[in-house]
Parts: sequence; C-alpha cells; structure tokens
Amino acid sequence: MMANIDRGFVESLNRRTGLNLTWEEFKAIYQERKAERDADPAIQSRKARHRVEMEDMDAFFR
Repeated sequence: MMANIDRGFVESLNRRTGLNLTWEEFKAIYQERKAERDADPAIQSRKARHRVEMEDMDAFFR
C-alpha cells in the first residue's frame, strides 16, 4: 500500500485515535520501523533478487 504521509496524515491519525503525536515524533517512529524493515533478511533477499531481475532485463533490451 502506498500512502502520502505528511503533517495532514498525522493530524488525521491524531483525530481518529486520540493520540497526540507531533510530526517529529511520527518521523522518529517511522524511521525506527523503516530501519527494522531494512534489516530484515527476507526483505534484503527480495530486494537483491529484484535488483538482479531488473539488471537482467536491462541487459536483455540493450
């Protein structure tokens, strides 16, 4: 799922959930989760496979 995450998103999240996150708090939480995802071996493997597939496709069409 793709989403535009901006200050308005955080404001809507706060209204719906009753939280009171600041933009800076949200960005810190987001970066923490992104680091966890980036460190996941399964995700790293998937990205590496995708990169090889794209390189192979580029080479094919040259």
